[in-house]
Amino acid sequence: MKTPLLTTAFTLCAHAALALGQSPDFVFDRVNINQVDSAVFEAIPRGAASTDRIWCAASEYAVRRLGADWRQKLYVERGYARSVTTGRPTSVQFTLDPKATGLQTKEPGFGFQPGANVTVQLANTRCGQFPFGMN
Repeated sequence: MKTPLLTTAFTLCAHAALALGQSPDFVFDRVNINQVDSAVFEAIPRGAASTDRIWCAASEYAVRRLGADWRQKLYVERGYARSVTTGRPTSVQFTLDPKATGLQTKEPGFGFQPGANVTVQLANTRCGQFPFGMN
């Protein structure tokens, strides 16, 4: 009787490992970042993540992986929605090039409405709002 139960448990674990097997493009303080296409990337918090953590991780990715200048603008492409790269329930999409995506920009400011924007440097100031070491 134990054999079918163990087989089922093993199968479920194997499927879960495959589903979670895709590693993120970048991880910064409990926020995974994946490139969606050539102009858009998404920040996917692991568990509860504040607005500050998401902006911080997006700025770190923009500088470290995309080579963004600190004065460059970071735009919200799409606010809170299901991740297109992982299926997780919460993600925010960003772009450095609103013209490439046809994004209508708004006044600068933090928030997750499409078109909201701040400089990469200003987004990075959100990194000091919480303790590090929770990756």
